[in-house]
Amino acid sequence: SFATSSPPSLCLLALNTSHGQLCSAQLNPTANGLAAGRADGQILFARYSRAQLLQSRWGADGGDGGSLGTPSFHLQPAHSGPVYHCDFSHDSRMLLSSSQDGGVRLWSWHRAARLASYLNHGFPVWSSAFASHGQQFVTCCYD
Repeated sequence: SFATSSPPSLCLLALNTSHGQLCSAQLNPTANGLAAGRADGQILFARYSRAQLLQSRWGADGGDGGSLGTPSFHLQPAHSGPVYHCDFSHDSRMLLSSSQDGGVRLWSWHRAARLASYLNHGFPVWSSAFASHGQQFVTCCYD
């Protein structure tokens, strides 16, 4: 059990549904959700509204605010291998995913839809990151 002075976050509760599949997790910079890469090649898109955060059981007022509400969860098939890393663009509109399958995928955060696939690597891609201007990204892999 958790004390009300240190409650679990909604993000922790979202990740608790991964059942041993979690490989990576990235918080959305606008604090309305997270993306989690899984060992089965899927990405968990978990979104929360500000109202859900404020009205959660351990709300800002410290009282019993009721239930945690229902966040928006969406599991999206993404890669044919474990998803090693996810990275949000600075405006939180796009997400990159990197995988053991050697691919990098570009996603729309709001639609949980794949926008592009980059499959030039012949080896696992361990990480990827957006440039600060959001127009380019860099990858890290064996090759």
